[in-house]
Amino acid sequence: MDWLHGYRAEHLAQVCTKPILILCYNNTLASKLRDVMSTNGLDAKVLVQTFHSWCSSQLRAYNVSFPKHHGNDNDFFSGMVNTLIRAVDNKQVPSGQYDAVLIDEGHDFRPEWLKLVVQMVDPQSNSLLVLYDDAQSITNIPRSRNSALRVLGFRRKAERQF
Repeated sequence: MDWLHGYRAEHLAQVCTKPILILCYNNTLASKLRDVMSTNGLDAKVLVQTFHSWCSSQLRAYNVSFPKHHGNDNDFFSGMVNTLIRAVDNKQVPSGQYDAVLIDEGHDFRPEWLKLVVQMVDPQSNSLLVLYDDAQSITNIPRSRNSALRVLGFRRKAERQF
């Protein structure tokens, strides 16, 4: 569905004043989308990164110390995300940085990642697009009734109240 992000990002780049952020879980897709944005002359306005590379760039940009790496990449990445969450909560890293955030592979995002990213959307534009397919996943994130989309206020069809 990367074409959807491409069209949406192209439109938003024309009407928005702040940058647009596209986040992916995997490096291959992020690289492909970055190439599309560059080909369309949007790379100055549209930032495409994997979630973890975006977290890293946020910590570097706002001079927030990284957690220590003790040899376990999963622990390091988890610590980096938690450090960024605390930095946003403590206003070391500003929220509302982007006029729009587009998330591909939302099914591979953890709930706390989505909660963090939602804070990056400028409340004036309130533009968030999450592509989410509960039938696929490249990670081993356990699925449950407390899925990542619940963070965004969505409930499974059987739980909807009319």
